[in-house]
Parts: sequence; C-alpha cells; structure tokens
Amino acid sequence: MEKKPILLIEIEQAYADLVKLAFEQVQVRNPIDIVSSDREAIKYLTFLMSKPERNSPALIVLAILPQICNQSRMVRWIRQQPPLLGVPCVVFSGNEPLGENRAPRELICDYYVQKPRDFGELLALASRLRERWLLDAAA
Repeated sequence: MEKKPILLIEIEQAYADLVKLAFEQVQVRNPIDIVSSDREAIKYLTFLMSKPERNSPALIVLAILPQICNQSRMVRWIRQQPPLLGVPCVVFSGNEPLGENRAPRELICDYYVQKPRDFGELLALASRLRERWLLDAAA
C-alpha cells in the first residue's frame, strides 16, 4: 500500500535535501514533497484535499524560518481544514532558544523544536518523528 506523503515547507533546497536524507537514513518510506513557501503549501494542500483517495499528508514539517513565513498563521490555516485536523504538524523555530515565543505555537502545532543545524541533530529528530507518527502512516 502506498504511503501518504510528508509535506516539507522549506525555502533552502540544500536544507530540504538534508531533511530528505535524514528521513531516508532512519528508514522513513513516505515520499517527501517539498514546497518553498506558505502560499505553495496552501496550494499543495488544497489540491491534496480535493483528492478523495489521498486527502492529507502523513506529516507536515514547517521548517521555513519565522523571519520568512508567519508560522503561526500557516499552522492556524492548516488547523481550519477538516481533512487536515488529524495530521501532525511539526514547526521548527529559528535560531532563538526555545523560550517565551514558544507557547503560542505549541498550542496549535504538535511538535515545536529548534531547527536542527547539524546532520546528527536532524537524524535524531527524524527518528523521533518516525517513531511517533510515521510507523503506520499508510495511504
């Protein structure tokens, strides 16, 4: 059975490639679809929701930094779409330590973590996400 895709929202292609590699290294079998903006993500998700046989991704990873994209607004939009209500949403913070800006995002996303800056951290995160949400994420 074909696995549901993971949606990765990331502007830097090199970082997106590292995320894909990390998921492959921890044996995530879901395809990874990459978009580079919140507008592209909305277009992608709207298209996906129009498909009855596959109306949602298995996981949404919002890795694009808050300086470029209003992460809270994007996650709120996701949470307003009935087919996406059960889809786990992971938000990467910027370079700031997890602190006072963390609370509002935690209320609307499933996992909020500082953006991994080295491949070892990224592997560990991919492994945690796999264990938590992707082991049985089939179509």
